[in-house]
Formats: sequence, structure tokens, C-alpha cells
Amino acid sequence: MFSRFSFICLFFLAFSLSAKTHFSTDSDSLIRRGIDQTYGMAYDSALATFEKLSDDPDWAMLRPFYTAATLQSQMMDFESNRWKESFFHSINQAIFLGEQLLETGGPDPWIYFYLGNAYAYKGLFQVRDGSIIPGFINAHKGVGFLEKTMELDPGFADAAIGIGSYQYWSGRFYRYLSWLPFIRDERKQGVSLIENALEKKPFSYWIGLNSLGWIEYDRKNYQRALDLFNRGLSRFPGSRFFLWGVADCLFKMEDYEACIAVYKELLAGIQSASVNNGYNEAECRRKLMKAFFALERYKETLLHCQAILKLVPDPEVEARIKDHRKEALEIRDKALEKIGG
Repeated sequence: MFSRFSFICLFFLAFSLSAKTHFSTDSDSLIRRGIDQTYGMAYDSALATFEKLSDDPDWAMLRPFYTAATLQSQMMDFESNRWKESFFHSINQAIFLGEQLLETGGPDPWIYFYLGNAYAYKGLFQVRDGSIIPGFINAHKGVGFLEKTMELDPGFADAAIGIGSYQYWSGRFYRYLSWLPFIRDERKQGVSLIENALEKKPFSYWIGLNSLGWIEYDRKNYQRALDLFNRGLSRFPGSRFFLWGVADCLFKMEDYEACIAVYKELLAGIQSASVNNGYNEAECRRKLMKAFFALERYKETLLHCQAILKLVPDPEVEARIKDHRKEALEIRDKALEKIGG
């Protein structure tokens, strides 16, 4: 029902910051540095950077908010729930502090903005973890806060990107969730909202670009999606958040030689990463296996078939790669038949 990267597009809002802030210069600089470190997959560095954020009670939610956002990005990147407990601790703390700030300080577009993103991120994790209905309820609540942001500041383009992403993906799964009263098919409005927001060059431009890339991929507009992902790579070379998009677009476009090069780059990064539970490796090798088979390069096909079949993933991943193994057996037999014939 939910594709691998629907989650990133649906609520990947947390690293948003308007070009105009009323944070201190130090906080602004730390947030920007932490965002770059997260996109560069330097998660420990990003967490250390966000830990330095001020204890100013007016913005006490920033530290737990950005900590949770980093942990969530890390879990999505590694396809792992290893930091689940820490994530919930941080995101619940951010929500608690944000709601306190609204009670004591009154309406403020920035508080609504961060509180909306916090609820959306919590909802994202719940959906990804299988709690689909509670997840969409929290996401809907988060979008309500983002809409409050835009009521107070209609030009808040970063909030518009979040709302547009939600509108598209909730509409995308409307047929599964149409019985929920707040789920509507607003995909066209969502795409338009994101595109208009990106024209304003908000600080969250790259997040919006990534979201729009996966939306265009979902709409089967592969060339446009590829252009968007390549634009992201020009800013963040080697970032898996954009590399997966480039590789998957090339694969769908049947440009197998080109996609092989990108999947090989991904595979090397996956194998050398601090966490490799087996899922990303299986997914990457499955695409390589199919690309090599399409090119009639059967020896290389067999290499990746065998690697999938011999892979020893973490126990919780085994059921998730059942289809990978089944497909590896089928393609292995076809490749052997081609070689033998």
C-alpha cells in the first residue's frame, strides 16, 4: 500500500526554516549547519549540533524538535527503528513544549509551524510503524497547525510545502482511507501549492524539491522527477535522499547502464554505513539484478542473485525481503538457462 519513499514525501517537513527568522544568529547558524549535516548523512554530527541550541524558554522546543527530526531521517535512511524510543521521547517533548508556548504566548506563526511539523513527524513514524489510523490523525492535526501558520502569515512558503505534500499523499491513498472524514483527494491542489511555494525560494526549498520529485515519480513523470533529484544532488552530492530518486527514475526509464552506476554508488555507501540491517542492500541488489538481466549480462545478474539469497539480515528484516529472495530465485534460474542455452 505505501511505497518506500511515500513517507519521505508525505511529511518530510521538519527541516524547514524561513529565510526570515526571529531566532538569534547563533541558533539560526546551528539549525542551518545541522540541516546540511543531516542531508549529508552525518547524523551524529547533526545531533551534536542541535544539542547546542539555546535553552531560551521562548524556543525550548527547538532542541527536541530537531533532535527528533534527525532521528527520524536516520531511521528512514537506514530502514531501521533502532532509535524509536529516543525519537518518541524527543518528539513528545517538542509537542508538550510547543503547546505550552501557545498557551502562554498566544498565536504565533512560528509556534504553529513547529508544532504542526512535530505532529506530522509523529504521524509519519506511526504510519511507517504500522499504526496507520493514529498516524493519519496526528498528521491531520499537524496540517491544521500549518494552516494556522498561513492564516497568520499567508506568505509562509515553508508551511505551504508541508500542506501540499500532505494533500497529495493523503489524496494518493484516498481509496484506502476514504472512510476517514478528513481524507480528501486534493492531489492537484497539493502539487500546485508546492510548485508555487518553491517559486518563492524558501529555506526549505530542497525539502520541497525532494517532495515534488517523489510526487512526480509517483505520477510516472520520470524525466521531470529525475531533473528534480539531480538538482538536489548538485547541492548535496552523494546524499542518499536524492541518489535513490535518481537511480529509481533511471530504472523506470529503462536506462539500465546509467541506473547501474547509481545503484552501485548506493550499494557501496550502504555497505560502509554504520548501520546495515540488510533491507537497503537487498533492495539495491534487486534493482541491479534486474538491470543486468535486462542488459543480458547474466554473470553479473547471478552475482547479485546469489548475494540476495546469501544475505543475513537483522531478524526483523527477514520477512520484508521475502519477495526479494523469491525474485532472486526466479531470475537466477532464467539467467542460468540463458547461459546454458
